[in-house]
Amino acid sequence: MKRCDRDITNFIIIGYTSDQKIAENLKAKIEAETDFDGEIYLMQMGVSVGTHVGLGAISMLFVEK
Repeated sequence: MKRCDRDITNFIIIGYTSDQKIAENLKAKIEAETDFDGEIYLMQMGVSVGTHVGLGAISMLFVEK
């Protein structure tokens, strides 16, 4: 993970469709390989998005300060 700038945001949301373990693995990777110290939330995607992206999909979202 080359870019993880805590000056840009203080939280990350990892979305998943069907397998929370995939999202947990991404969270663990961010925590292990970056110095990001903000909150990392895991959220299951809704059915509308989940239907379009399919099973096993993940997303990562942050909002700039």
